[in-house]
Amino acid sequence: MAQITKSVDGPDKIFGAMMIPHRLESWLARLSKLLARFLTGGRVAQGPFQGLNYGNDAAGSAYYAKLFGTYELELIPVVVLWRGIGFGQVIDIGAAEGYYAVGAAHLLRCPVIAFEMDSGGRHLLEEMARANSVSKAISVLGECTAAALDDALARNPDTRTLIICDTEGFERILLDPDSNPHLARCWILVEVHDCFFPGTRKLLEARFEKTHLLETIATRPRVPMDFPRATLGQRMLPARLKCRYMNERRPAAMDWLWMVPRTSFVGPAA
Repeated sequence: MAQITKSVDGPDKIFGAMMIPHRLESWLARLSKLLARFLTGGRVAQGPFQGLNYGNDAAGSAYYAKLFGTYELELIPVVVLWRGIGFGQVIDIGAAEGYYAVGAAHLLRCPVIAFEMDSGGRHLLEEMARANSVSKAISVLGECTAAALDDALARNPDTRTLIICDTEGFERILLDPDSNPHLARCWILVEVHDCFFPGTRKLLEARFEKTHLLETIATRPRVPMDFPRATLGQRMLPARLKCRYMNERRPAAMDWLWMVPRTSFVGPAA
């Protein structure tokens, strides 16, 4: 969901922080990826997006955690709820290679607008969309400005809209219902980057408390039992390697805000 194209996975992240000659480092990187794709068949191994055909790289986040289906597993109960709400569109801001954008298009069967400012991330997203036969459902756009978000929401003012937002702190600029009243009717899942801009969560809570019911969701450490159980990897990999594969390499403990409009009800769209 980040807006830069750089995989944070590498052999040092899987095999430990140690001095590795460049040639061996390259070999270990290929080996770790081959092993992960062998164990999963190149598809998300568990969770709401289970079976999603996942590409060969991630953009700005943890490739292996997404492939094994443990990425942001704290959010799984929220994602499971999405199917019952009856969304008419999804707007994914900071879509990266498309884990959520393609996953939402596949899961919810509705149009998705995916904003990703990096061209490499957009290329990976388009590849993943094609691999999962949802290209026609996804509009891939560049940087999401406040004006671009307002325009996307204004096009379908009566449609139930889900916003997924991971913008490395720019959420404090984009998500302002005083500047964009359309936000008051949207379901919003936003990763809060207090680690970069202290006070962001409290700022968003103050902005949305009158229009939304707010739930804070916090990250937690991964444990071996989080690893996909119905896989060969659960039986053959040591616990330490499972945890290394699931490590999302975050700069700090993170929170999300799940914001449900007070005027909404959970059920099929009218």
